[in-house]
Amino acid sequence: MGIEQIQVFKACGCFCCCFWTIFAIVAVILSIKSMEQGKYAVHLIWLSQSILDEPVTQAGMRFIGLGNALLEYPSTFQTMYFTSSTRGVQATSQSAFPPMVKSPIRARSADGLEMYVTVSFQWKLEPQALHGLYYLLGEEGYDDAFVRFARAAIINTCSYYPADMYFTNRTLITARMLE
Repeated sequence: MGIEQIQVFKACGCFCCCFWTIFAIVAVILSIKSMEQGKYAVHLIWLSQSILDEPVTQAGMRFIGLGNALLEYPSTFQTMYFTSSTRGVQATSQSAFPPMVKSPIRARSADGLEMYVTVSFQWKLEPQALHGLYYLLGEEGYDDAFVRFARAAIINTCSYYPADMYFTNRTLITARMLE
């Protein structure tokens, strides 16, 4: 055994030790994620592409593991507008979860008259429902689905009442829309 072989062994050992030390430091740094106030999250496991049963509801730093992710959803009330004008819209498009602004809903009354319904409402996600929401609609697609659900409910409700009821008894119609 010559001295040349011992130097190569020491160099390889030093290189491997440095590599794994740097890898461990980078892996730990990439495994820590933060979650801001006003958000819920589900913990996505990268290897199995599944989520944990319990949603993350507390803001702060979390160790989630290398490659894993926190899929964030709003925990505050969100607003949906069906209107032709953006005057009076509360939040801006620069916020983390901007309001949904869509055109007025075109519907028909029970007696067949066409009308444009302008409505705004607020909704809030429940943390225990995030697991089912993720598997049903995914992380990004829930906004569009909520718009479709709201449109369908409003159009369906409009078809139950004649046109004069919209001027004389809005509380009854509003209660039916909320159902």
